[in-house]
Amino acid sequence: ASLFYTVYMSQEKLHSILETCSVCIAYLPFHEEVEYSTFSFPPKIHFRKIVLSNDKNTDPFKTALELEGKLRNEKVCIFIPGTAFDVFGTRHGRGAGWYDRLLSRVPKEWIRIGVTDVPRFSHERLTRESWDEPMDWILVYDTLTSSWEVYEAMP
Repeated sequence: ASLFYTVYMSQEKLHSILETCSVCIAYLPFHEEVEYSTFSFPPKIHFRKIVLSNDKNTDPFKTALELEGKLRNEKVCIFIPGTAFDVFGTRHGRGAGWYDRLLSRVPKEWIRIGVTDVPRFSHERLTRESWDEPMDWILVYDTLTSSWEVYEAMP
């Protein structure tokens, strides 16, 4: 019951935080990444949505600069895919570092939300390299129950 309560309270807390956001930055999923827009995604995105290109040749530093300029006075949340996440906010990607470079240049105040599924989520600590940009929240989709769990990243 304790884990359920913690997950429920995290979901309520994330909802209240997202209520204050005016812009959401989302991603176009690659093959194995969670396609969040077709499921009962827990944060109802009621605000303006910007979708990042999934073209690996796009410069993440240039993208970050453009986004920061365009969204200077906005409260922003950004959804990030990955190949593995842990409850401590560590995210592993595809190895090219695109999202880490993007996140290293956007404001730290932007709410970083990792999106994954149960097989790619760990309660055990993953290795975090110096360049790995941590998440504030992790949303985990369970295909067996068709439901989401919400975790606030632990320190």
